[in-house]
Amino acid sequence: MLVVLVQLPAMFELERVEVWDQIEQHMRDVVQSDPEAWGQLLLALMPKLEEITRKQPIGRLNRDEDVRRDILVSVIAKLHSGEYRAIKKYLARDNPPPIRIWLRVLARSAAIDVMRRHPEFSPGNKERLPRWFSLATLISGHGIVVPDTLLAKKREAELFLKHTMQESREAMANHGENAAMALAQTWNIKPLHTRRLIKRIDSFEETFQLSLAGHTYGEIAEKMSRSRREVELTVGYLEEFFQARGFSTS
Repeated sequence: MLVVLVQLPAMFELERVEVWDQIEQHMRDVVQSDPEAWGQLLLALMPKLEEITRKQPIGRLNRDEDVRRDILVSVIAKLHSGEYRAIKKYLARDNPPPIRIWLRVLARSAAIDVMRRHPEFSPGNKERLPRWFSLATLISGHGIVVPDTLLAKKREAELFLKHTMQESREAMANHGENAAMALAQTWNIKPLHTRRLIKRIDSFEETFQLSLAGHTYGEIAEKMSRSRREVELTVGYLEEFFQARGFSTS
């Protein structure tokens, strides 16, 4: 039994290598105009593409099966377009990257195109990184009925943060240096998030309001008399805190 267990990882690794070798051979058959090769390529490629698509950093859209399917279809269309131009270009390279890496690049490009078409995504500019900017992206993760209107969602988010600030200040008064740990246990989240909150409690709420109002990092920094880097960190910490507590801002 021990021998079998030792050999299993090697067997799985061999299987993975063989799958990619088969995919490469199907790609070569495709560019050689084999009439059955495209179907065989798709059959071998689909499980890998679905896995790659699931891992794309597309924020809250990753929950949407239709969006992931759009990315998948976009990658397949790119492989097929121009008489398999992308495949031919890949195979013609002197030292091409592994096929799985190449496919990740294609999927990433397709994911960006999908996000750019979404009405709630801001592609960013010299003042601001790409981000989800609509309050419609603050979606509850705990079965709470989320209001339909943007105004109602804004009020829900603001009320949520107001209660968070109140609980945090009460914990600081009651637990002192142990406030972050007490809050982490109460909210069932990692202490990292509560430590950040306690450390920046005076700026979290104002940064939150200004960010949701659509101000750039530079504008927020100027209004709050803080460095741009500090604002960027605070916004990032806010987003991670909301996600940890069951809301998504990405």
